[in-house]
Amino acid sequence: MTTSKASPTPPLTNGASSGPLQPGQLNNTLQVINVGLPRTGTTSVGAALSILLNGPVVDGGALAWMGSAYQQRLLLEVIRPCPLRTVVDRTFAVYSLARLTEGCVAATDVPFCYFVEELLQLYPRATVVCTRRERESWWQSYKNLWWRIDDLAALGWVSPTLRRFLDIQYGFLFRRTPQAVGITEAEVEVVDGNRDSLYDAHEEYVRRVVPEGQLHFVDVRDGWKPLCDILNLPVPDIDFPRENTRQRMDPFQVVVKRRFIIRGVLLVSVGLGACGGLVYLLRRALGGYARKLW
Repeated sequence: MTTSKASPTPPLTNGASSGPLQPGQLNNTLQVINVGLPRTGTTSVGAALSILLNGPVVDGGALAWMGSAYQQRLLLEVIRPCPLRTVVDRTFAVYSLARLTEGCVAATDVPFCYFVEELLQLYPRATVVCTRRERESWWQSYKNLWWRIDDLAALGWVSPTLRRFLDIQYGFLFRRTPQAVGITEAEVEVVDGNRDSLYDAHEEYVRRVVPEGQLHFVDVRDGWKPLCDILNLPVPDIDFPRENTRQRMDPFQVVVKRRFIIRGVLLVSVGLGACGGLVYLLRRALGGYARKLW
């Protein structure tokens, strides 16, 4: 684990104190922002923070994929003003982020890793954690994630839920990421030549916008201790969460794709049946009209 040189800043307690949290104490304001890139262990850290801080954690990636229509629309509201060019754009984005994070103790994954300044405007004393992963391992997992997304893109017409998911993913990738980390749209494309530019630009962005002493880098392979040291909390007597692994995602992808394909086939079948019925009725009507003329 690597941390910044300054001593850890204790998280807020219900937004009113800079003192350390007590185990089991209920919290309802954002204590921690995990600004790590997707596929760096953000889901596992989110689950761990929910246990440590005894409250709900908003996982943007999970909301995009499995959230309700309302939650997906909240994410789309964050994207709407991007790229942020005016004070109004920025204010709207901050307002949308406030709605997403309200009542949560921590935030993790996209979009939060690309709205660090805006989140710190809302929660200036929150502890900022950045999950890290060996970059080649991260890149292979990140590419695999986008392969899955691209694979589902052709089915977006089948389901409003899937269409919103795709709009969220592509919206954040092309409308927010370049502006946030200072690279071009071509450099956010998921191609092998862009691995280092995206990884390094994101870390430079995080270091630039987070005040010294407020930022801490962690690796999920190190388990509970780094997080507990940063937050000044005891290590729980349970295993560290291991979420969102490739072994779990692969069969899930197959099931989801099959479900949307079946739905698409049913929609096409219903559409063809309706067209066939309409043709039949038109033929009957025209046939009766022709007989009358005869």
